This record gives sequence, C-alpha cells and structure tokens, in this order.
Amino acid sequence: MKIYLMILILSIQFCASSRGTEIPYESLTVEQLAEVGPRLEEYDWWEKDRFGIFIHWGAASLLQLHGGGWQREILPESDNRNLGMNRITPGVIPPAILDGSYKKYLKKTNVPMEIYDNLYQIFNPVKFNADEWVKTIQDAGAHYIVFTAKHHDGFAMWDTKYTDYNIMNTPFGRDICKELADACHKRGMKLFWYFSIADWTDTRYNLATYDPVFKDVYTGQLRELATNYGKIDGFWWDGGMYSKDAFEIFHMLDQLQPGYICNGRLGGRTKAVVIDGKSRNLKPHVYGSPEQRMGEFNMDELWETCAVMQAAEWFYYGADDIKTPWTCLRYVIDAACGDGNLLLDFGPDELGQIPSTIKNNLKIMGQNLDELGTGIYSTRGGPYKPSFWGGSTRVGSTVYLHITQKWPGGVLSLPALSAKVLSAKSVNGVEVGFSQDEQGLTIRLDPQFHHELDTVIALTIDGDAMDIEPIETRHFMGAMVSIDATATASSMTHESSGRGDAGTVIYGSDEAEEIELYYGEAAEHVGKTEIDGKTIKKSKHKKKGKWGNAHGHHWRFWAAKPDDGQPWIQVELDEEKLVGRIMLQEKCSRIKAYELQVESDGQWVTVHAGKSISLFSLKLAEPIKTKKVRLWVKEQEVAEFLKEGAAIHTFDLYGPDYRK
Repeated sequence: MKIYLMILILSIQFCASSRGTEIPYESLTVEQLAEVGPRLEEYDWWEKDRFGIFIHWGAASLLQLHGGGWQREILPESDNRNLGMNRITPGVIPPAILDGSYKKYLKKTNVPMEIYDNLYQIFNPVKFNADEWVKTIQDAGAHYIVFTAKHHDGFAMWDTKYTDYNIMNTPFGRDICKELADACHKRGMKLFWYFSIADWTDTRYNLATYDPVFKDVYTGQLRELATNYGKIDGFWWDGGMYSKDAFEIFHMLDQLQPGYICNGRLGGRTKAVVIDGKSRNLKPHVYGSPEQRMGEFNMDELWETCAVMQAAEWFYYGADDIKTPWTCLRYVIDAACGDGNLLLDFGPDELGQIPSTIKNNLKIMGQNLDELGTGIYSTRGGPYKPSFWGGSTRVGSTVYLHITQKWPGGVLSLPALSAKVLSAKSVNGVEVGFSQDEQGLTIRLDPQFHHELDTVIALTIDGDAMDIEPIETRHFMGAMVSIDATATASSMTHESSGRGDAGTVIYGSDEAEEIELYYGEAAEHVGKTEIDGKTIKKSKHKKKGKWGNAHGHHWRFWAAKPDDGQPWIQVELDEEKLVGRIMLQEKCSRIKAYELQVESDGQWVTVHAGKSISLFSLKLAEPIKTKKVRLWVKEQEVAEFLKEGAAIHTFDLYGPDYRK
C-alpha cells in the first residue's frame, strides 16, 4: 500500500511539472505552464560567481567594425532593419574584397551590404585556440563566458543546417562553438550562448508579418545549440522583439538543458492565466541586463551589467582606447556591492587572437582578484549601499567595506550598523581603528595602508550580516554644489555637441525631473513589460537635458583636441562655495598623469595628483572654499582614429560630508 501511494504521489508530481518531459508545448496545462522557465534557486552559482566575460566575434572583425551588423548599410527596402535582406553571393567573392579595396571601410559605418555580407568568404581565424582563450579568462578571475553564437547580422558561428551563412562555409571551416564548448567543459568553465532572435540577413525575418517559417528557423537553431554541445549553463538573449511567446522557448530549453538560466531580453515572457479561480501573471525568473551603465543596488531583482573593455565598442576595434585593468576591476567591485554581476566584453581579432592589451588587462585583473576576491565572490551586496565612498558586501558574520575613494585624511564615517562590530582588519592583515555608537560607525586607517584601487576592510560583527536591512549612505555625503555650473576647456573636439563640448560634464537641474518611457535600461528588467504581447507598464527615467543623453552616459562627454598637448577643463561655480569632494568619470583611459587644482587668491593650487582617473572620487582631507576647480592633464594618450585627446564624462563637485 505504501509503495502504491508513493508511486501515485510521484506520478502526480511528474504530471504537474513540464520539466524533463516530452509534453508538447500546446498540451501543457496551466499548472504546468507555471513551472516553465528558470527557477530562482538555479541562479545560486551565478550570484556567487559575480564575474563573467562577454565575447563578441565574427567576420566583422576583418574591418574592425565595433558594432558588427550595426555598421552594415541600411537600405530603404529593409524597413530600418525590420525586414531581413542580404547581398550574400556564395562562392562569388565581390571584386572589392578580392582586390583589397574593401579595406577603405575599416572602422566605418554604413558598409555596403555587398561587402559586409560576403566578408565571411575570407574569414579565416587560423590562430583561434579555444583552450588558450578559456585559460586566459579563467586566470582573470572570471567564472563564466557568454559567446555570440549569432549576432543580429545572422552569421552563425556553429555548424547549423538552417542557413548557409555560417562558419562552416568560410575558409576556416571549423565549428567555433564546438571547440569553445569543449574547452569550457575541459576546464570547468560555465558557458552561455548569446543568441539574437533578430536576423537582418534572413529574408524570412519580417517584423511586420512575423513569418512562422522564421520562427521555425530560430527555434531550430536554438535546438541545435542546446543539443549538440553538451552542458550549456545559460542563454543571453538579444534582439528579442520577434518572440511573441517566450514560454515556448523556455519549455524547449527546460527539456534540453535543465537548470539553464537567462537574461530578460526576450519578448512575451509574461503571461496572464487563471489558476484555481485566481488571476496570475506568470513570469519566469530572468535577470536584468543594464548596458554600459552600472545597475543600481537591488537585492530583489537579479541583474548583470554588461560593459565593454574597449571604448564603447563590442567587437574588435584595433588597439585604440582600451580601458585600464583598474577601470575593469572597479566595474567588478561596483557590481558586487550593488548585489549584481559584471559581464565584461572584448572582441578577438580577425585571426582569432585575444589582443595583447586585453590579455594584459585580464592578467592584472586576475592577480588583483586573488586578494580582492575574498570580499567579492560568494558574497551578497550590502548592507551599506554604494555611494561616493565605495560600497560593501557581506557573508556570514563579515561585512566587507570596499573603499574606492581617495581619502587622504584616512577617516571614513558611515551610518550606524544594527549589529556590534567586534573587529576590523584590512584583507592584507592590517588592524583598522574604528569606533561605533548609535549615530554611526567611524573607520580610521593610515593612508600608507590604503589600496590604490580598493581598500577592503573586513568587519566582524556579532550576528548574521544578512539580517541587517540595506543602509543608505548617500545622506552622510555632501550635496552637489556644481549643478548648472559653467565648464570651459583649453580645447574641445565638437563645440555645442554632446560628444565633445565641455558643458557636457555638468549636471543640469533640468535633468532631475523624472519622465515615463516604455523603453530604457534599468537595474531591473530591460524593455517593455508585456502580457500576451500588450504593453501594460511604463518605467521612470531621468530627463536627458540639452545634451541628448543622461549625465554620465557613454555618448556624452568632453574631449580635447588631439594636438592639445596638456589640455585642461575647469568647472566654475556661480560663487565661492565649500568643496569637500571632487568626482570625475573618464571616457576610456587616456589620461596618464594629471593634477587637480583649485583657485585660491587668483592662483591655481594643486590638491591632488595622480596617474589614472577612470572612476574617481576624492574626499579632501579638509573642505576648501573656492569658485573654480580644474583638471590639468599633464600626460595623455591620443585616440588617433577618433581624433580625440583626453576625455571626461562627468566633473562634479560636492560640499563637505554631513558627518566627519
């Protein structure tokens, strides 16, 4: 009898779930539909790993086209890329490619279709070595890889039967996805396929008609990627507007790759149903993917910032504008403190090599994460929310303070913790002074022990750090005093333009107002909120102001002219004010030596000097009363192709901290 009951219970449980079954999607009950897609517990490893590498690669690397298919020409008949079309000529290489004149489109936009679509016929990355890739990435401290199996241009990097526009029909003729998957499995590296539902070269792709034949194509390709390459840990969707019912895709992947996880850039991933007489909105667990901006502190929604290592470019772009390893490390730290992940991108070159500058970055990142990783991997963000000073992570009875600001005074004041601090020690073993009362927590550490990038201090407390509610720290910091200030510079590449003018670095009062939009990046999920294809919710965003993009956006910046040997940019307030903190955000990493100066009695006085700006926050040892603050660049690299020297996104001044 007991055996019979156990079999009956297991049968009921089996029938109630769609996982691991061969039930056709159309036959799923509402209860089974509620089980479709990734589950929250399946993200546990991903949250602990914190850091992954994004790889954008394809035949576009031959012309160093940083946006891939985005730099392919748009013909009117393509309806602004909503209708797939191509100029692919299999076996017939266009004359411009044969005679080498195609190279005039190096790094250009609007590359003719005839050329772009046939680059694959000369794509031969003979130096590609998947095992070397994976080892280099693993040594950098990254724990998973997201690889572009197919980007928007439709070129498939695997052996697919659904299109001839794939890697097997190149001179290289080897399955890139297979070799990469094999190398990842060999080394224990987690692997995701980036897959764009969009396909701008497939004539069956039509956003106006949603041709069911094209649906068969992309679901068939996904089935190949989920079947032929062993364990795949996740999928990174993009171009997902074509998908009207993500549940059908999720159900297929539940069967083929149980335990997979994915981001949320897929249409139709919310469904209205009635279960037991009650209305419910089914919404499988996916993670948000804010692009080129750091996600906000959020412990309720999964998120991962995707950011590039080279300028604002995803695919290979030559040797220009590689960010420093310190900038890349800051991204990892900031993401972890916000309780999110970082997906850091680079593009291999046309031969399949990781560029030497990227390799160097990855090597230095790994060396530093050997020390800093203790406070990053397997931690959660908080309890202190990130702000100008840095942020915090936690695990067990330990709170890790990540102090990323320059603090020459050696004193940091934070709000009170709801737990007693028993000890404080830097991760390299130095005892740290501290005092605690109901008003706050004060940390004291001699500047000689400060880490150039991230001074990590481990606080041991008398309880579980996860029991502490998240704590705002911004209110301990001074107010911005440079709102609507004036910015001038020794030179600028594009006066009155959002990409070059000195005024772009200033935060305007008109940007503080919130507006509602259907589209936009946020710490939560990307794009529209839909139920059965209908938009039901808007999201709030800050106004962009006169420069066309928000303060700090990667397409809003001041840039000096390339022949300006020692450029400067200064912020002038409407009157003298107390300045306690200076914050700068650099575009790329061109500044190699600089001085920060304030005007005093008509003279410039240096208050700080350094070699790298990146993401910069300086808390002055003592506030200074001044009307003008200047960044003087003493050494810089010039981006020759862009014809730009030093470049800055933001230059903000703040008053003294409210609590010293």
